[in-house]
Amino acid sequence: MPPPHAQSEELDEAASDDSEEKSEEALAMHERFLAVNSIRDAVIEGDLALVKQRAEALANNEELLSVFADWGAGTKKMKIEIEKVAASSDLPSASVHIAATARACGRCHESLGVATLDDQSGQPPKESDDIGGVMRQHHWAIGRMWDGLVAPSDISWMQGAKSLAEIASQAQQLPKAKSNDKLPPLLLEVEKLAVEAAKSVTNPEKTQVFGQLLTTCSGCHDMM
Repeated sequence: MPPPHAQSEELDEAASDDSEEKSEEALAMHERFLAVNSIRDAVIEGDLALVKQRAEALANNEELLSVFADWGAGTKKMKIEIEKVAASSDLPSASVHIAATARACGRCHESLGVATLDDQSGQPPKESDDIGGVMRQHHWAIGRMWDGLVAPSDISWMQGAKSLAEIASQAQQLPKAKSNDKLPPLLLEVEKLAVEAAKSVTNPEKTQVFGQLLTTCSGCHDMM
């Protein structure tokens, strides 16, 4: 039997190895989170080429993805959906699959019992009559809904959906919106989808409506 000081050293080494492993996982998780967010943002901006480029880079990042190789079906589903984003021929398809990616992240977090979000975090930007300010509000609300899928968090999802419905309704009255015949219908569509999102209960419902919202966002940005 090893002396007490030797046992203590072995325990310290094991604890250090475990800490380093968790630190590596945390850093990799953050890197992957940022990568998936960047794909979502490219979808919102309506840049299909950039969407595919970023999705392909993540799908081929074996070093990053290998950290989560043993984490179960959620991580495998995420990789499959990212590969589908990279293969998308249009923005609606990319929107559907990036939404499904977010939900795959949420399923994994649920299965591991990982808390990734403080439900009380985040405050919306100040109200603005400027179209740029309104877009920042839209982006915040979409971000809260995204967090609702990824965390997952019903509170975050509902906060984002209700805020987006209100913001989109107000935006339809802005002079710049009224001066462009194509903008009011798109803003109305955002409002309708946000109302539908607030009523969504199941995760498949949320994933579907979020994908539709991303498609509508990208269509609106094409005219801004």
